[in-house]
Amino acid sequence: MLENTLHWPLSQMNGLRPALRPTDVSAIIQEQIGLLQPVVDAKHISISPDLTADTFLLADENHLAIIFRNLLQNALKFTNLGGRIRVSHTTEAGLQRIAISDTGVGMTSAQLDSLFRVQNQSSQPGTANEAGTGLGLVLVKELTETNGGTVSVRSDVGKGTTFTLTFAQPIERSSLLAIR
Repeated sequence: MLENTLHWPLSQMNGLRPALRPTDVSAIIQEQIGLLQPVVDAKHISISPDLTADTFLLADENHLAIIFRNLLQNALKFTNLGGRIRVSHTTEAGLQRIAISDTGVGMTSAQLDSLFRVQNQSSQPGTANEAGTGLGLVLVKELTETNGGTVSVRSDVGKGTTFTLTFAQPIERSSLLAIR
């Protein structure tokens, strides 16, 4: 929560410029899951990262860590005890998509319409009464776009939510040697 509060004003002042380099998405997601493990254990939630070890993006490593941490925290916050979270990756037509899906409480269409707007932000308590600032998803959107990606969301009340990040030009492991 504190990290979001500190990073968001910087992004508004154009202070979060990306340092683009080949970044191992799988390693970042595993690291973020490790940081959130106490919450995962407390809520008895299973997290299934369905990523290959060779999933790379040309992106800022710190920005991706903030993006994935926020999305995973939200999934944990709004998933009931014993729920599931899945992180998946697909590559299609030159696009890489990373999706974080949960079996949580979901969102109404009114909530979806105001998700990424600062003016309309108010944090909802989580399923275990977790608090938030309401800035996390705004920061996710800004950092994703700063790194050349887009973010979309699909949600059904009572069934869960999926956030999908889409980036162009996936980097193949064989190309990494040429870039480094």
